[in-house]
Amino acid sequence: MAVMGIQLVITLIVATLLHKVAQYISPAQWTIKGLMRYKSPRTEVLWRYRTGQAQSGKKTKDRKKSQDTGPSSILNDITFSIPRDNDIELQTEEIRCSDIYNIHFCDNYEWIVNLFCSAAAVYFLTQLYFLCWPEMEVQEMNLSIIWLLVVLCNAVYIFYLLNIALFRGSEGTGEQSLMILCGFCFFVVAMAVMLLDDGILELGINQAFDNITAKAAIFKTRTQLTTGEWHGSLTVWKVFLGIMCGLLAAFLTFPSFRLARLHVDAINQTDSGLLRLLYNVSFFFPLFISILWVKPLARDSLVGLKMGRSLSHELSDGLFDVIRLGAVFFFGLLRIAFLQCHLQTYLSLAQQRFYRSKREPGRIVALELQSLVQRVFMYLLGVALQYVVPIILLLSWALLAHSQGSYSFIQGRRLPLQTAPASSRYNWGVNAEDEAVREIGFVISQFAEVVDTPVFWEKHVMFGCWWMITVGFVLSSCGVVYYRYTDV
Repeated sequence: MAVMGIQLVITLIVATLLHKVAQYISPAQWTIKGLMRYKSPRTEVLWRYRTGQAQSGKKTKDRKKSQDTGPSSILNDITFSIPRDNDIELQTEEIRCSDIYNIHFCDNYEWIVNLFCSAAAVYFLTQLYFLCWPEMEVQEMNLSIIWLLVVLCNAVYIFYLLNIALFRGSEGTGEQSLMILCGFCFFVVAMAVMLLDDGILELGINQAFDNITAKAAIFKTRTQLTTGEWHGSLTVWKVFLGIMCGLLAAFLTFPSFRLARLHVDAINQTDSGLLRLLYNVSFFFPLFISILWVKPLARDSLVGLKMGRSLSHELSDGLFDVIRLGAVFFFGLLRIAFLQCHLQTYLSLAQQRFYRSKREPGRIVALELQSLVQRVFMYLLGVALQYVVPIILLLSWALLAHSQGSYSFIQGRRLPLQTAPASSRYNWGVNAEDEAVREIGFVISQFAEVVDTPVFWEKHVMFGCWWMITVGFVLSSCGVVYYRYTDV
């Protein structure tokens, strides 16, 4: 297994760019640059409205004297109140890159976006390398998979950071209950889904488990282990997968509701029919992808159809798999394309809250009014993470499935899996002089052969893609219904 090769050079170059250049040229900053935010009214402006009306040209001497007391009196009395019904208008300004360094989740957002872009660059350069030298794909380990696994670990950690705050302190008991309820309900749904036959829903869990079990039996025979059989291991594995599916659904609860809120606000704020159509396509496209896994509705209906101008080509099973994976990539890129539009929609929430405050009777503390507007901008990157992290997780899974399943978008089919003998891929300690070292190396080599099971990983990664898309669409649909018929 070659280590010091072109792949390592690609990895070192991209890692250097990630460490040295990303702080000056950052893809994360490009996603924020150009957005317009609402500025909170300055204290000097609010000070003029403290008596109940704005000061006009006809001022009394006492009122003029109170205005001319200077900034020191304003700073000494930051808790003064103003009428809610005032004629103050919010000003807008373009967000600069330097503005985001002082708001919440800045480091997490920059890190996960830059890391994913670097991992994607390493993956595509590696695929280009394997396309030019196909024999190296068999002989070398794909280092880009390690990059994608690092991205997955960081995405899960950020999911944890976004949701664990709800369980700290006594506040947010409603959010805690909703997360636990969604996690438990989707755990039950996942267990029910995995009981379905592959002729109905093409998850491939049984096929993947049978594949790795067969390899484990070979490993046991070659290493002469005396352990007993694994009774009921498939059931235990499905229960474990169900727990993971429930946790993922719980983590997706509030990002999906956030997406629903952004979708409803974006539809309400735009007057363009074409843009509304694109918003709806982006929102309902996951439903189309989920149906592609329903065999009677997708594969059985589409495979065998005539294609092309002369209708001389048929849609094969391999091409159907490529189309299904391509739909996942298209969906992820479509959501990324609407990232700035949805973030701009979120920033307009500051104006909505400001006008809603005007319709309420009474007075409001000036500092509270400023915070009402400022809080929207301060949580901008938290909303961006709720939007971006599920997409990054989905695209990382899709790239892993592409590498494990030997999909070829250029040839439009799935290539046969090519694996080299164990002696050429995993041969640790074979030439060692010590017999104990050779035995340990032999066991490690055989175990690596068991772990290196593309069918097992491909089926589970594709199941993760389908589950994440389906759960996200169901929760987002519930959120759209909630925000459509409630004034929140």
